[in-house]
Amino acid sequence: MKAQKIIVLKFGSSVLRTPDDAPLVAHEVYRWVRDGWRVIAIVSALEGETDQLLSQAQRWEKNPHAAATALLASTGELRSAALLTLALDRAGIDAQVLDVAAIGLRTSGARTLDSKPLRVNAPKLRRLLKRFPVLVLPGFLGRDSIGRTTLLGRGGSDCSALFLAHHLGARCRLVKDVDGLYEWDPQIPGSLPRKFRQLSWDDAHKLDGGIVQHKAIEMAKHHGQDFEVASLYRRDATQIGERRISFCDKSRRPLPTRVVLLGLGHVGRGVFEALSGLPDWFQVVGVAVRDKSRAADVPDHLLHDQLSDAIEVPCDVVVELIGDCEPACRSIRRVLQRGTNVITANKRLVALFGQELESLAQANDASIRWSAAVGGAVPLLEQLARLSPDDPAIAIRGVLNGTTNYVLDRWQSGLSFQEALAEARVAGFAEADASRDLDGLDAADKLVLVHRQITGQWLHSDDVQREPLNATRLRQWESGPRPTIRQVASWSIRANQNIVDANPHDFSLPLVGRAREGGHRLRVSIVALPQNHPLARLKLAENGALLRTARGARLIVRGKGAGRWPTTEAVLSDLFDVAARIGSPRQKTVALTESRSFAEVTS
Repeated sequence: MKAQKIIVLKFGSSVLRTPDDAPLVAHEVYRWVRDGWRVIAIVSALEGETDQLLSQAQRWEKNPHAAATALLASTGELRSAALLTLALDRAGIDAQVLDVAAIGLRTSGARTLDSKPLRVNAPKLRRLLKRFPVLVLPGFLGRDSIGRTTLLGRGGSDCSALFLAHHLGARCRLVKDVDGLYEWDPQIPGSLPRKFRQLSWDDAHKLDGGIVQHKAIEMAKHHGQDFEVASLYRRDATQIGERRISFCDKSRRPLPTRVVLLGLGHVGRGVFEALSGLPDWFQVVGVAVRDKSRAADVPDHLLHDQLSDAIEVPCDVVVELIGDCEPACRSIRRVLQRGTNVITANKRLVALFGQELESLAQANDASIRWSAAVGGAVPLLEQLARLSPDDPAIAIRGVLNGTTNYVLDRWQSGLSFQEALAEARVAGFAEADASRDLDGLDAADKLVLVHRQITGQWLHSDDVQREPLNATRLRQWESGPRPTIRQVASWSIRANQNIVDANPHDFSLPLVGRAREGGHRLRVSIVALPQNHPLARLKLAENGALLRTARGARLIVRGKGAGRWPTTEAVLSDLFDVAARIGSPRQKTVALTESRSFAEVTS
């Protein structure tokens, strides 16, 4: 099994300026999670907040108590860490927020407000990263030998990120409001500076320190720690390490990816709002909506009440979120035939017509993507795609439907079936007609897509054995005593007979989809699992899967699998992938390497 890939991402106040920027930063974090990285997100205080806090500390004295000042200033970073974690949670990303005491980040030095990091509990961080794909930590802070809060100096979050990356043997990216390091500030009037493709620690140190803290650069050089500087969502970056200077050539600003959105329902609205917040990356050029009166906040010139009109708008990608299979399929066929990319969250459409649409896309040099069709923000299909051909997945058990998991979880807690379903609807995890979810048809469609990702073969949903969440049976149980594990086992579990006499409170009853290597052995049914089982720990709308590979490795992915924002996050990630695919020929960027000394550059 491959070693765990870890990246430390640092977000400063130039990126995380206000609370409204937290969802934008969450997109960047999820981009790396989706690509298979475990992420440590280091955050600074919001823009201007540290200055305000330090001014408060000086309210009574010009040189206030150092430890009290550090403690007060630390609240800025703690607030940022909490805000980012809340944004990640809304997006369905399984994240945990910690403070520096929890990871044992100790500092040394006589200057409380400008300390040096000394050690950190790296083994604990690695253990936590096995449980959570994302850890959020406040930068700029540490604790001294007696437990007092200390600061790492101005720009100290850079220092925090590089220090943790060194002790974890991790990759480190400092995410800034510029796409790399330049010869001088590109905002200064006059001739434009060149962007560094790479440079040494010493050459980076000779820059003014406004982008990367000098103390952090010195520490990176001391540890031999390479790092990179980039802006949000960029795949390229300036590399800093034991390197000779080279530059990228001057390239024009990339054009926003033009998007036509089909559907403005619960998820479509979320996607529209997300794209509206990313004008440098995406431009919505058309929206199809049945009733224009429900889209009063959308510019009228974008609206079309006919799918046939919307799909004729010139664009780079069409995002299909209407739900209905037949009209969606007709529209997607037309779009792919002219070579335009497609993204869909319609798992029923892909399960029924995926093989045809995939072939049509290949024949016309387009792409069709459906990450959002399985698991919301749970990157299950991406995890399967990353497995080595020498060690493929041979068995999967997964909770693949957030609606059903929500209803079952609340039903087991004591609500009636109807009460649990009504609550799921209010929470945005169930449609008005939730029959496909409750009957296991939605999970069966997703299992078809999972099977295709594993084997490359397309099956039909009818090939999946289903034992649905039978509302009639649940109501029968509600009219009398709650079912025992023996009763549930006799209905849906023919294995695990050793549990039938156990206390029912020791078990959870999720609807589980199962697939095994070989044949058509796909099944969806309620399964009684011990409470300490990874799938039993999935609560409410959470989805997750347990994968077993040919060599015995066991992998777990989890996150929220239903709702507006988790689905939006998956759609947005597909959009970033499409933007990267079409970006190179549109931008016409070429990297040129020059071996010059820093002195020659600045003379």
